[in-house]
Amino acid sequence: VVVDDLSTGRRENLNPKATFYQLDLADPEIENIMDREKPEIIFHFAFYVLVPKSALDPMLDFPVLEGSLRLLKKSRELGVQKFFLASSGFLYGNNPNLPVKETEPVDPVSAYVVSKRAIEQYLEFYKRMYGLPYVVLRYPAVYGPRQVTGAMADYIRKLSGGIQAEIWGDGTKTRDYIYIDDVVKANLLALDVPDDYVNPIFNLGTGIETTLNQVYFQAADILKKEAKPIYHPDRPGEQMRYALDSAKFKTELGWRPTVEFKDGLKRVIESWRNKPPLISAIITTYNRAEYCREAIKSILAQTFTDFELFVLDNSSKDNTEEVVKSFNDKRIRYIRHKQMNIAEARNLGWREARGRYVGFLDDDDRWLPNKLSSQLALFEKPGREPALVYGGFLKIDQHGVKIDEFRPILQGMILEELLKQKDAFTGSASNPLIRRDVLEKLGGYNETVATGEDWELYLRLAEKYTVEFTSEPVLEIRQHEGPRLGDKLAEAASLELMIMDQYKSIFNKDLKMKSFYFQKIGGKYFRMKERQKGRMYILKAIKANPFNILAYIQYLLSFLGYEAYRKIHAFQQKYFKNIIPKLLS
Repeated sequence: VVVDDLSTGRRENLNPKATFYQLDLADPEIENIMDREKPEIIFHFAFYVLVPKSALDPMLDFPVLEGSLRLLKKSRELGVQKFFLASSGFLYGNNPNLPVKETEPVDPVSAYVVSKRAIEQYLEFYKRMYGLPYVVLRYPAVYGPRQVTGAMADYIRKLSGGIQAEIWGDGTKTRDYIYIDDVVKANLLALDVPDDYVNPIFNLGTGIETTLNQVYFQAADILKKEAKPIYHPDRPGEQMRYALDSAKFKTELGWRPTVEFKDGLKRVIESWRNKPPLISAIITTYNRAEYCREAIKSILAQTFTDFELFVLDNSSKDNTEEVVKSFNDKRIRYIRHKQMNIAEARNLGWREARGRYVGFLDDDDRWLPNKLSSQLALFEKPGREPALVYGGFLKIDQHGVKIDEFRPILQGMILEELLKQKDAFTGSASNPLIRRDVLEKLGGYNETVATGEDWELYLRLAEKYTVEFTSEPVLEIRQHEGPRLGDKLAEAASLELMIMDQYKSIFNKDLKMKSFYFQKIGGKYFRMKERQKGRMYILKAIKANPFNILAYIQYLLSFLGYEAYRKIHAFQQKYFKNIIPKLLS
């Protein structure tokens, strides 16, 4: 039985025979799971692993403590035979007596290891008070295939992608690295520790110090990369040196580490070469083969190269398939599918995707070469956990000439700002990079929405998650003649009404915004030649905000006839488009 919130793991890594519950450790539901499954042995590995972030905000570790106490409480009630805790060698702090023995004093330098030590002490209490058998292994730096966090994973990922990795400090910090296979053997041997063993806490390690510089440059050598690292000042909560003496565990259980660091690093890099890419890029296209060619080129020109590319063809009748297959690049996968709306196509794409992050590209837009690297840097910045990262964008005409440039301003929890539409935000679904796990939790795009499907998705995302931006331009959005999704007036009006209902509590508090939406909906009905319906919504706009002067003007203009109203609207959109959103501030 496995319980994991998949914040860093992936479901496909699980043994198919395992019973799996996707759940946070702090969720009270874990008690019901234990009642149902009645475990005999508990292996507790779940901890908040972003050490620098918890150093700045120790409250982040509290849910782990709360969840661990639930595990202990239920383990006592159910008569669990053994409780195993994966603890940390960081507990010894900056102790100069290396490799450190279990007899050395505990001196945590980060909130992360304070929480580890707290659980150790609760285990000691539960054994003394209730007789709950336990064993603790204090791990060094565990590494191996499939790892997604930590310095080694970051170095390999960035070196593989052709960009510089970051080292915090001067690279002389040391760690005691141990390969995952040796750790698994130790975990199983630990179950043989007698229940009456006094102080069943053991170090696990090789006793060998390896610097971060050694990790980086050995990885670069294996990958045949020459990229120099970028050095930054050290972060709070970091430990300068450590190596663990595991003589006690070796003597008692006969364990020995068998994988030397260089061999283990080669195995990790080999697995990395066969692993899923970090980013999945998805182009949706229909009957625009030459635009699609330019879109593909813009993705293949990225400075970050660890990506896969899906081209989803909505049953084009031109030579799109021939164009896509002319690119001799194994990262490209062409999928011709039955005709579907854009929301359905994008859902098809991200569900096929294997990357941790997903970026969409409309066939007539182009990514700038720095897009993926600049956005990825914000996802991986310590202390940040955005669900979406976007950037500035350029508008170009159909000949590729720059028309305008937009710089982002919205970040953090931005739901109300998105509702007010005071900013162009991403400008296009081609702009943001989105965490795939967030798309999965949100259920992806709403396939009943025929226009504005990206905006509707961003609103749902902004309810629960933070958003960040890179100020540099990452995208060119092409403006050209022809039908546009925004011309679907009836569908757009329906979406706005749906949004008003979905976020009713916010609209009822912000009557200016409520009036603005009714005014927009009324205008759409005027343009669809449904004057009575349009006037009904304009009157609702006036009722919500009697000081909305533009609503009165719009009401009067509706009596001039369809053609006059349409021309005035077109003039306003061309020269005064930003006036109405500014009135909301």
